[in-house]
Amino acid sequence: MHLHDNHGTKDEHLPAGLGTVDWKKVCRVIQYLDVRFILESRSIEDGKASLGYIAGD
Repeated sequence: MHLHDNHGTKDEHLPAGLGTVDWKKVCRVIQYLDVRFILESRSIEDGKASLGYIAGD
């Protein structure tokens, strides 16, 4: 499963927190799934920003 943020109209691959995805809700639901997650981003910096956002940093 690949995850990324967006504005709901196209596959934007925005860093978590920069689109309209409700990440708290997503994390509550996916924590019980037995699948591999890929946090997709356009750059290392965007990936780090997404990880920080999801971790609450």
